[in-house]
Amino acid sequence: INGLYTPDGEAFPPQKATEKQVWDTLVHSTETDADGLAQWHDKAIDHARDLGFKLAMTEWNLNGWLAIKEYRQLWPGSGGCGLGAAVMLNALLRRGDIVEMATQSMLVGKSWGIAGIRVAKDGVAPPTYAPSAEVTTLYRKHHGDRRLQVHYETKLPLWQPEVCFSKEYRVTERAALVDAVATRDDKHLYLHLLNTDYNRPCRLTVRLEGLPVAEEEAAFYRLRFLTKDETMQNGSPTDAGTGTVPMQQNGINVELPSRSATILVIPLQ
Repeated sequence: INGLYTPDGEAFPPQKATEKQVWDTLVHSTETDADGLAQWHDKAIDHARDLGFKLAMTEWNLNGWLAIKEYRQLWPGSGGCGLGAAVMLNALLRRGDIVEMATQSMLVGKSWGIAGIRVAKDGVAPPTYAPSAEVTTLYRKHHGDRRLQVHYETKLPLWQPEVCFSKEYRVTERAALVDAVATRDDKHLYLHLLNTDYNRPCRLTVRLEGLPVAEEEAAFYRLRFLTKDETMQNGSPTDAGTGTVPMQQNGINVELPSRSATILVIPLQ
């Protein structure tokens, strides 16, 4: 991150920026498709598809903040990086036909600021997880090996950037505030549900077509990503939770808190 700019590439005075603007740009750092959903557009992926190869993606990360004095007060907290990593993971799942394996770069470290898991220099204190490593762990534990089609019955609300971090690399002009990817294995369906709205919760009704369920309720696993002020009160930049939701005749009703990543795990027959 080398400064703040308008989407047109003009300098954005730091005194006019808000923590929310910076947070939103941290969260929506990938390209999107025509519907505003997170996607990776990379020539390497296209070449691999043409040649019949699979890829390992080992150099992605979202942990740091450039500590330039005039921008320090705008740091919205590491929770924004955690939610941004969740958006990256949804984008990776959409490329799962080509990207066979993906790991964070600088996953474990003790000095460089981008480490996902920080190890104490003395080797005595237990390691601590950055929010990005927490959400990577969440996805690692709960995902399938096949991606299913997701259809949205109502138009997705879109976010548009007010600030960018680079003159050359600018975030997309349209990103969906709610991003859903469905994966499955032989026994479970996994819904990877992101609500990136800074303030507002979102209610979804999920209808399953052609997938008979095995039980009357589904489990969910969730991370909510906290702002800087919330982190100071909570003592952690994330709030983890789990629970169940009932299956209903019209589908599964799910409420997604603002700034959250939820994985809904549905047992299948």
